[in-house]
Amino acid sequence: MADISSDSGHERAAIDTQVLLGYPDVAKRLRLSERTVRRLVNQGSFPPPFFLGRTPRWTETLVTEYIVQAQSKAQTDAEKWKKRRGC
Repeated sequence: MADISSDSGHERAAIDTQVLLGYPDVAKRLRLSERTVRRLVNQGSFPPPFFLGRTPRWTETLVTEYIVQAQSKAQTDAEKWKKRRGC
């Protein structure tokens, strides 16, 4: 993670371009309820948020990476299932 106290323009630009998402935004992107997202976080199945004060936030990049990994895992699981079934 970039050092916020640094005056480096490159690091500052990386921080400034990150879109931050709250529970409602994350739930919408995952097409789940907020309660289910909270449950996944508590189970350790979804990355924990960082906090701005008391407000939990995720970067859009982190949520997108989670979705890509979940899709990849689902595809791998489907291929394994097909092999077991002889398809």
